[in-house]
Amino acid sequence: MIDALVIAALVATGIAAAFVLRQAWRHPSAARPVLILAGWAAVSALVVIAAIALGSARGPAFAMALIPAGALALVATGVKRREANGRVARSRALEPSLRGAKIWRGIMRTLVAAPLGCAVSLTLGIAWTVWFPSDPQTRIVLGGVLVPVLWAGAMAWALTDDRILRPALTMIALTLAGAALIAIEGF
Repeated sequence: MIDALVIAALVATGIAAAFVLRQAWRHPSAARPVLILAGWAAVSALVVIAAIALGSARGPAFAMALIPAGALALVATGVKRREANGRVARSRALEPSLRGAKIWRGIMRTLVAAPLGCAVSLTLGIAWTVWFPSDPQTRIVLGGVLVPVLWAGAMAWALTDDRILRPALTMIALTLAGAALIAIEGF
């Protein structure tokens, strides 16, 4: 019974949080920061409540699956089907960056995408393994699955962003934050 109530609360919170965040996005006003904070606070609080009610392994997993499902349900209610207006569909691919090709940009992108992306993914995967509240086997498996996903995202970002400094600095900051988390726990 308690599982069904928590699951219903997760979906309802996903819908409510998505509604509040959508209102903050659509209607900018002085209350916008409060709405954003309230939406994310509700999501965070329910993840903690789910972890307490369903256990430290099942609760966050259910929360990470059902809160976005509720948000998706809200987004799906706003879908409108429109008729084509007779224009010819774009047949060309999107244009790449208009910057000229320089060898140093390619080298920098490669260095940011491969070794720095690997470093940030490994650091965050180990930090997840060290800090996630669950059985050691579950933590190791989830951390191991998280590493290639993070590395792929880091590589995609580094290779597609027009500015190479933005992903490089962000990845360096995330690597340092992950290393600090690992050092705090005493890996």
